[in-house]
Amino acid sequence: MLQKDMEPIIRFIDKKNVISHKLSKQHFSKEDNHLKKDLSRLGRSLSNTVLVDVESSKDYLSNTLVLKRWKGDAEDRDL
Repeated sequence: MLQKDMEPIIRFIDKKNVISHKLSKQHFSKEDNHLKKDLSRLGRSLSNTVLVDVESSKDYLSNTLVLKRWKGDAEDRDL
């Protein structure tokens, strides 16, 4: 289940409903008090995998779409 704040973002990005798997924070593990985003645990090719986050992942640079953290600004058009 997606976090409630992610649902409208996913609907906006995926208007044609082509995204088959959607994961959010609760699907990642914690390591040294940080979320560990280990896409290799998905057990599938990463050629069709995108990680949308507010920070880049050094392990998955070619798979990461980095967005500015949203701070409630209605004029923010990053997404």
